[in-house]
Order: sequence, then structure tokens, then C-alpha cells
Amino acid sequence: MYRIKPYDLSQSFKFIPEKKKYSLLFYGGHSVAFTSKRKALKFVADVSALFVETLAICEMVNNTIHPFCFHIKPKSKATTEMFNVYHSNYEQILKHIRDIKLYQSYDVKLYQVVMRFDWLFELLDNNCKILNKKNYNCVVPYQIVLKKAADKLWSVIKNAESNFDNKRLTLFP
Repeated sequence: MYRIKPYDLSQSFKFIPEKKKYSLLFYGGHSVAFTSKRKALKFVADVSALFVETLAICEMVNNTIHPFCFHIKPKSKATTEMFNVYHSNYEQILKHIRDIKLYQSYDVKLYQVVMRFDWLFELLDNNCKILNKKNYNCVVPYQIVLKKAADKLWSVIKNAESNFDNKRLTLFP
């Protein structure tokens, strides 16, 4: 489980509307607020499970598409650039996966985890596009899986409070 701490609004504000004093920020302008700390921590547990599901899919896609990188050989100037971009992205992907796993051991803000997933999806999609361009759509199925996982994650996060209340805070309903 990720060690995400809800922010206590009573430390900053005297008047708190609707007595929702515990808040979690997903990204700019989108947050979830709770009246009790217990409910906020239950939400963190459910969101952590969602992140674990998403991370498993990202790792599966990364480990499956990486063996196709042998098709990119640095023989010409154009393929050398593709080779360098692919391997630079691959290093960044491994770094983001490592950081997301380390977030389970250290205190972190919710928006930091969400941003890491956003960058991870972007880098994996770029690597899929590079491989598809060079090897005639060899990793299209994995790119589709990645796209569907990303779309589902963002739709669940967009309606996180209602999905939490309905016990559907997961990629696989």
C-alpha cells in the first residue's frame, strides 16, 4: 500500500465547508475531500490497489515490447536517432517504475504518484510508436492494452469519489 497522507485542512483554514477536513489532491483542480480520517485512509487503500493494478499492466507491456527493440539498429542517421530515443525512453520508464514502487515505502503526495503514471504512459506510448514505425506494427496489441488501461485509470480518477462510494475503484469492474 502506498504511504499517501491525506492533508488536514484544519491546519490551514478556520472555516471548512461541509466539515470535509481531509483532502487528497489528484492533479490541478481535482481533489477528493472526506469528513473522517478513517474514510480518507480507506480511500487511500483502494487507490493504492488501483495503482498496483495499473503498475502491473505497465510493467507487463514494457517487458513484452522491449525484446522487439533489436529491430532498431543504428546503421543510418535516422535509425540512430530512433535507437537513442527508444533507449533513453526505456531508461526513463525503468526509473519511473522504480520510483512508483519506492513510493510504497516513503511518504508521498497523491498527485506525485498520478504524475508518475502520466509520464509512464506517455513514455511507453512513445516507445510503442517507435517500434511500430520500424517493425510494421509489431506491438500494436500492447499499445491498445496500454491505451485502454490509461483511459480506464483516468476515467476512474476523474470520478474517484463516486467510484469509491460505489466500490468500483478498480480497473477491472
